[in-house]
Amino acid sequence: MSKKIKKFGIGKFLVMALVLGGGLIYGVQMVQKNQENRSSAASSTQVCKCSKPVYKTAYLCGKAKGTWICPKKPTSTPTPSKCSYGAKKCEGNNTMICSEKGLWKVKLTCIYGCKNGECISKSTPTPTPKPKCINGETICSPSDEVFICKNGTFTKYKKCPLACKNGECISKNTPTPTPKCVDGETICSPGDEVFVCTGGTFKKYKECPLGCKNGECILSL
Repeated sequence: MSKKIKKFGIGKFLVMALVLGGGLIYGVQMVQKNQENRSSAASSTQVCKCSKPVYKTAYLCGKAKGTWICPKKPTSTPTPSKCSYGAKKCEGNNTMICSEKGLWKVKLTCIYGCKNGECISKSTPTPTPKPKCINGETICSPSDEVFICKNGTFTKYKKCPLACKNGECISKNTPTPTPKCVDGETICSPGDEVFVCTGGTFKKYKECPLGCKNGECILSL
């Protein structure tokens, strides 16, 4: 036995050995506890496991020469914008436009509906023109011609040798009618022609490309 042991005594030596040994054991326990706490904290946010399933903590897994495996934290991808700035679309009767923040906003509420992101304008249907006459109907022109109705329009049918009355030519036995007009008077024929009265009789004066009204040619529609 060494001189130091003899000097301090066997009892004191044993006490010191116990203190040092206890401190060492306590330190090891604290390290293990710290590792377990870290493992618990990690497991609360993500599921980790040892390559050797029997070990449930990182400390024990490492001590057993296992690998402590934790899944990779998923990379957060930015939320894509819902639309491109300035884009247009329809939603019901509303026109929608995409704002600078990539969000759809109502621009207008359409009265007559929405199409391709724009309001539909009121469309006035073109009225079907009424026929000017009934097919087969006949009339007399100022120049004693018979006009017959075809497809809603009067068309020249024939020229009367003497005169025309009530849509028919007058025969030779029919007395000559009295003057029908005053000189200078103008009228329109069924064929859109201007007739002028000369010597008490209407005579053709000119044709009207755009139609005739009140004895004059229509200049513009």
